Amino acid sequence: MQKKYAANALPIWMSLFTDPELIKSQPVLVPLSQEQYKYIQNRPIIPFYSETSKIMSRELQLALTGKETSDQALKNAEADIQKIHEKYK
Repeated sequence: MQKKYAANALPIWMSLFTDPELIKSQPVLVPLSQEQYKYIQNRPIIPFYSETSKIMSRELQLALTGKETSDQALKNAEADIQKIHEKYK
């Protein structure tokens, strides 16, 4: 099934990234994604992940749009995440 739908979305199975047909159908994207998959990290299992994700998204957007420096965005995110963490102790 993964291979069948590879034209619209890359497969999640690493074994398919060496499939000749898949590589032929997506000659740039498959090797690039295969390299990226080496660095994937699972999301942390924490009770406040959703709130943390919202904070990170907000601060990253501010940094990417130049409304904050990257250092300031990270400091703000860290401070806000620490506040939420305290609630869950």
